[in-house]
Amino acid sequence: NAFWADVFQYFDLNGLVLIHAVIFCASCSLQINEHFLELVSDTDYESIMLDSFNCIENINHLLNIHTTPSIPSLSALTLIYYVSSLNCYGLAARVSLLLRYSHIAGLHKRISKTSGTTLKELLYEYIVLLDSLVSYYYGLSPQVSEYQDCYVENVHSSPIAYSLIKFKCGKLWSQIIRELDGSNLLHKECLARLHN
Repeated sequence: NAFWADVFQYFDLNGLVLIHAVIFCASCSLQINEHFLELVSDTDYESIMLDSFNCIENINHLLNIHTTPSIPSLSALTLIYYVSSLNCYGLAARVSLLLRYSHIAGLHKRISKTSGTTLKELLYEYIVLLDSLVSYYYGLSPQVSEYQDCYVENVHSSPIAYSLIKFKCGKLWSQIIRELDGSNLLHKECLARLHN
């Protein structure tokens, strides 16, 4: 409420949108954790999530995400869609829009083949993963017609390694959906091509 009383007192709306995304995700995680809910049963996590979501949507509107999406805005949307939904159920249109925003922001373009993995590249991989989850659970063709190789390379930490595995599985599923789209059977040649 303090934010809406004087919106322009906050100079860093990008930082604020990320803070609300973290609050949203933490509330969602705590709401799911039944053991924790027994300890603090008087907190209404549903209303905290709703308030944070509304703040994220309104701040993104103030940031003009529709024409100039920023990395923090895209990160916030990716976080809340990934954490709050069960495999992107009910988010097909929102993930589609998020993917389009990422293209407007140029996340799909790799700056240098020799540079290490940047936050921009990791964020794009997560958005493509959301697209592959929508593709999987709705039976739709993925929006990204040809997936590039994963940007995330030289993996040395376990959280990134886990993400890399998810990215590869999502891309494999997208290839299978693309092959099945418009045909009823998967031929041996297609299986051999997917295996390679």
